[in-house]
Amino acid sequence: HGRLRQHRERVCQSGAGPLATGWPQRWNVEQAHQPDAPNGVCSNLEPQPAQVMRHTLARPALERGLGSLEGTRLKLARGRRHIEDLREALEVHFQPEPYRVIRREDEHGDLVYSVQVVNELPTELGAIVGDAIHNTRSALDLLCWQLVTAGGGRPDRNTSFPMPQSERGFDGVAQRCLAGASSRTVRFIKRLKPWPGGNETLFQLHQLDIADKHRLILVVGTAHRNIVLNLQMQVPWQEEPVRFPPLALKPADRQFPLADGTEMYRVKAAARSGLADGEPQFTFEPCFGEEGDVRGLPILSTLERIHDHVSRIVQIADRQLL
Repeated sequence: HGRLRQHRERVCQSGAGPLATGWPQRWNVEQAHQPDAPNGVCSNLEPQPAQVMRHTLARPALERGLGSLEGTRLKLARGRRHIEDLREALEVHFQPEPYRVIRREDEHGDLVYSVQVVNELPTELGAIVGDAIHNTRSALDLLCWQLVTAGGGRPDRNTSFPMPQSERGFDGVAQRCLAGASSRTVRFIKRLKPWPGGNETLFQLHQLDIADKHRLILVVGTAHRNIVLNLQMQVPWQEEPVRFPPLALKPADRQFPLADGTEMYRVKAAARSGLADGEPQFTFEPCFGEEGDVRGLPILSTLERIHDHVSRIVQIADRQLL
């Protein structure tokens, strides 16, 4: 107890602020590994800003070594859990048939298929999407925190994964975000091209994370994913027509966002006795309503693509740089 009290007094006198778990912000690597490091927090110390908490996994990871990627992997695992939660929520939403296809014959004899929106997507999905995005983005920031430490540097509140607005601006942003990192680390991240027009997956992650900071991510309605046709053809050598495997066609216009009454498919009167066998089947998928590159992209597959991409980056960095 006496040694612990002495450590606390020294921390208070140094003016170092605590992290969320009571670790002083200005401790270097050697201090963080001291076995008699204080577990308490001095009462007269101010809490750290959210930027520091975002890039730090707190005491358990530090106790196992600052080079560990446990924090990064925990963030990725949590992001994956949110994606699975989203998948389950979408399955529940689509079970009671929230979108119906209405068939009618117009005055020219054409068959017209239009959509009827029964249940809109719940706004709560935006919170799940935001959590998945934020955890995946934070995994990159935690990775950079560990890379700076591995290079002998001292991470600070600016340590994060650089996301410049152009290739030309990378060096300036990297000097701030990767201060203390090795030149090999900087070259590694630059080869990822994390700017618009370079690595679109990383830039989409950055766009969505910024949107989630200021408001609920907009999940707008649904887009027309594809139409499945069953075709048949009459042949002279048998009475029964030859039936082909189902053919899935992706529409050129996905009609995002789908509105009630939107016409999705039309069969001209002259073609009604053609190759079609039975009614066409329509499939739908929820999409992002955000402005920019992500607008109209399918939510679930986009999140999975982003998460898989970040996971590969972490694996390669662990193998080559740590």
